[in-house]
Amino acid sequence: MPRIFAEPIIHHSDIDVMIEMGHPLHKRQVGETRSLEQKIGEIIPNDPVDNS
Repeated sequence: MPRIFAEPIIHHSDIDVMIEMGHPLHKRQVGETRSLEQKIGEIIPNDPVDNS
C-alpha cells in the first residue's frame, strides 16, 4: 500500500475488491534532515508555481 501525506478519499464505486488485513503498515525510518533538504523545504512553500 503506497503512503501519501494527504487526505486519501476513494469513492466506494472505484473499489473492485477489498481485503481486510491485520498486519501493521511498514514504518519508514526517518533520519536527520540534511542542509540541502532543509533549504529545499524553506524555498518550496515560498515559491508558488502557476499550474494553469
